[in-house]
Amino acid sequence: MIIALSLLVRLFSRDPGRSAFASASLPIRPRPRRGIAGLAPTTEATAQLLAAARFTLGDITMLRRELLTGFLVAGFLTVHVPALWWSHLFFSGHGH
Repeated sequence: MIIALSLLVRLFSRDPGRSAFASASLPIRPRPRRGIAGLAPTTEATAQLLAAARFTLGDITMLRRELLTGFLVAGFLTVHVPALWWSHLFFSGHGH
């Protein structure tokens, strides 16, 4: 799901080399478009939506990195820490 989302973002983004946080701080000059019933949305509202979308993508990128780091640390601890140490650290056999 995350991979598909990142591919879609790269497909539709104007400058795929920039991160979401780097482009969120740039001034945004949206083009006025016609909305529902021919009403043009304000450029301020469009700019706010674009900034919110960029921050959301930055949060998703951060979450992906944190998950990857967590899985790597958990895998490292699983391989290199003996099972006996884990049984001494946590209560075993309680709650049955």
